[in-house]
Amino acid sequence: MNRRPGKARSVMRRPLSRPLPLNERGVGDVLAVDPGLTHPAAALVRGGALVGADRVTTDADWIELPILERCNRVAAQIVRWAVAHGAEPRVLVCEWPQWYPGSPIDPSDLAGLCGISGAVAGMLGLGMASKDVALTCLSPKPAEVWGQVPKATTGDPWVSPRGQMLERRLSPEERVNVTKYHDALDAAGLALWAVGRWERIQVFPGAV
Repeated sequence: MNRRPGKARSVMRRPLSRPLPLNERGVGDVLAVDPGLTHPAAALVRGGALVGADRVTTDADWIELPILERCNRVAAQIVRWAVAHGAEPRVLVCEWPQWYPGSPIDPSDLAGLCGISGAVAGMLGLGMASKDVALTCLSPKPAEVWGQVPKATTGDPWVSPRGQMLERRLSPEERVNVTKYHDALDAAGLALWAVGRWERIQVFPGAV
């Protein structure tokens, strides 16, 4: 069937996420989440300084659970990590996955990452409801933070391209608060991006 001539269909694009406005960067804690069904990570900024970044523990048996229940349990572990660090987040920043046609990554796995982020937001928002304070949620895609610098999964995280980018933006006191996992470094990068400590980067692998 031939289509009738007319206007080309417009492509809906998700608005870009932006770091917090200057007047909000030191107000309350910022919790950053690198969502993952197996190796999630979280980072915490307080008063503009990075006070913690680590991989969050999950149970290997959770792989057998229905996807929503698995997402919920991972999210609960992330919130427990935040509580253990005395966090009272006013801002949540989660890396939003990007799926590319032809990618070997299963879209269902990426949907799980969205489920984790949504569940964390729901848990934190529920806890803040009685305080009459709204939770601000930021959801940058990887390229909005890292450009086209790829994520390494093996080797020393600090010598990876992303690790070098992050290290140049941390004080010595902050660096010791980041555990030696690629996921933890990614969460720390998200946290710094949210509070405006991630200047514009060039978009080619290895850029620092």
